[in-house]
Amino acid sequence: MASSNYLRGHPKKILKDSCMNDIKKYSFPYRSTDAWNKLSVDVVCAASVSQMKEKLDKCGQRQDIESYDSGP
Repeated sequence: MASSNYLRGHPKKILKDSCMNDIKKYSFPYRSTDAWNKLSVDVVCAASVSQMKEKLDKCGQRQDIESYDSGP
């Protein structure tokens, strides 16, 4: 996780290391890091999973997040 002193986005950003092999590059956690980091503070800091889903639906980002599960 990135430090708590942030200027943009939310405080729970995930740092993405560079990778040299395809196994890591095409893994779900590596592919979904960019989508997670682009989420708004309201979505990431939701009090529950159901609230997070509601906020994702309201801002239209839920489809973008679910597309990361399909792979390359």
